[in-house]
Amino acid sequence: MKKLLIALLLTTTLVLALPTEKDTAMAAYNPENDIYLEFTLPFDIPFLTEELAYYLFDIQEALHAYLREHHGIDLEYSYIWIVVNGKPVLAIDPPAYMVGDDD
Repeated sequence: MKKLLIALLLTTTLVLALPTEKDTAMAAYNPENDIYLEFTLPFDIPFLTEELAYYLFDIQEALHAYLREHHGIDLEYSYIWIVVNGKPVLAIDPPAYMVGDDD
């Protein structure tokens, strides 16, 4: 079940990270626009760890690097960080239209 959940999360993240428009040219990672959703729980969720958060971050950064290098697509993006009990446990790069696209 754990592997299925992680595989589903990674697949969803990669699909949502794909650009929604062609010929988009913007700046790269903008950490000032990161959103932090913080939760305090009386327990820890075993499979949500800091390692997972930074692993997902690295995968999404690699995807952005691939798009930049091989397709000439440079997107402006930031992350939604899910923080549980003071530790980041998920890093999600939402599509631009989910975080207030100013078109």
